[in-house]
Parts: sequence; structure tokens; C-alpha cells
Amino acid sequence: MIIVGDALHNLLDGAIIAIAFMTDTTLGLITSAAVIAHEIPQEIGDFSILISSGMAKARVLIWNIAGALIAVLGALIVIIARETFENVEVPILGFVIGNFIYIALADLLPTIQHERKLTNTLNQIFLIFAGIGVIWLLGTILPHE
Repeated sequence: MIIVGDALHNLLDGAIIAIAFMTDTTLGLITSAAVIAHEIPQEIGDFSILISSGMAKARVLIWNIAGALIAVLGALIVIIARETFENVEVPILGFVIGNFIYIALADLLPTIQHERKLTNTLNQIFLIFAGIGVIWLLGTILPHE
């Protein structure tokens, strides 16, 4: 289930990155940075769960690499169907941005509320604001088309 879910997730990540680049190169770079920032901890978590379930490390690594490469397929689908996506890229990007905000508010913030150590809560809040800051900084320093 983790492998299939991760592959679907990566397919959509690749598609969103391609749509973002089609819209604006800077937006594509920022989107890529955001995807990389959330993919690294997610893949580490998936790796840990699969190892804990008894899967061999080599097999987990192969499945994680295969799942990550599905992102390329998502980007290729968008590139091949470029004319179709050119008319709906802005609503799709709005939908994706809304989903990221929803995930942050509905999934991450309630987790922080249940944290018992103040230092852990403050670290999580700091990391959320650091992520916002990085995206803002990239948007500020990179040229816009």
C-alpha cells in the first residue's frame, strides 16, 4: 500500500512540477524545491516503515527508486499533453496550492497540538516558518517571466 500510494504521489509531483515550469520557470524552480523538501523526509519514513515490516533493504531501495522515477512519467504525461494542460494550468496550480495548505492545517498542525514537549513544538513551528521563508526568498530572488 505504501509503495502504490508513494508512486501515485510521485506521479502527481512530477505532473505538478511540469505544469509549474510551463507556467513560469521561477514557479517551476520553487515548486521543485518544495517537492524535494517534502519528498526527502517522506521517502525516509517510507523506507523505515518498509524495513520495519520485514522487507529487505535492497528491495526497499529498489522500490523507492522505482517509485521516485514515476515522477518523470508524470512530467512526461504533462509535456506530451501540453496543449490540454495549457488551458487549465492556473486552476490546477490553485488546486495543488490549496491541497498543500489543507495538508499543513489539517494534518501537521493538529500533530503539533498533541506534542507534550515545548521545545519540540517550537522546533516544528520554526521549521514551518523556515519553509515559508525559503519559498518566499526563492520567489523574491529568482526572476519572473
